Amino acid sequence: AGAWSTLGQRTTDEKGEYTLAHTPSMAGTYKYRATYAGSTTHASSASATVTIRVTGMPLAHGTMLTIQSTPASPLRGEPYTLSGLLRDTSTGKGISGKAVRVERSTDLGTWTLVGMAITQTGGSYSVSEVQQAGGRFSYRAAFSGDRSYLGSASPVIPVVIKRVSEVSLSASPVLIPPGGTVNCTGTLVDPQSGAALAGEPVKVMISPENAHWTVFGTAVTGTDGSWKLASRIANAGSYYLAARFEGSASYDEDWSNSVGITVR
Repeated sequence: AGAWSTLGQRTTDEKGEYTLAHTPSMAGTYKYRATYAGSTTHASSASATVTIRVTGMPLAHGTMLTIQSTPASPLRGEPYTLSGLLRDTSTGKGISGKAVRVERSTDLGTWTLVGMAITQTGGSYSVSEVQQAGGRFSYRAAFSGDRSYLGSASPVIPVVIKRVSEVSLSASPVLIPPGGTVNCTGTLVDPQSGAALAGEPVKVMISPENAHWTVFGTAVTGTDGSWKLASRIANAGSYYLAARFEGSASYDEDWSNSVGITVR
């Protein structure tokens, strides 16, 4: 109800109509009127005053976001799905039509975008992923928020995909007398990266006449991934030795080549 200011000027179309849009920057009461200054053929005129009441935006609702992996422990080369729900914290109901960002990290410092998903009915979202080499990965999801909902972030979840391991075996001498000692050595490494697997147990297996395998002895790998074991074979005969790594939380199991030993 104060001084009038010009909002804009429009030219009427062939029907004598005009349109002008206004987006108020704050709540309050606004009055609008239109005026025509007239021309050589038509007198001036003014419209009636229109009053518009603009209310403030409602408070944005809080949100919560979840994330999970299916399957939880995928195999190398096996597709898996990162999925979850975006919910309104005040009602517990899912929120649809919102963009969710899913990210991956290998060090919890640098994050890479896996994909963007739009929440469906019930607030669900999903993004697919596959890793050929394996490793330990961390995933998180985030909703940036908008005029109606506050942003939120999911917890960080780990996904471990076991990598390939490679254990080797050398044995000497290959011809010993009964009760003689065989010296076994080898390494345990990640063949894809070349990294040594330190502090891991390696079992040396023995098979008489290649019939069945039993434990000949156990060694633990050093910082360079190497291991060694010396043990005796009491009775004469033909034997085979092989190294076995039974796997860990991060690596699959592996068997080495076999080495024939003759005791006579």
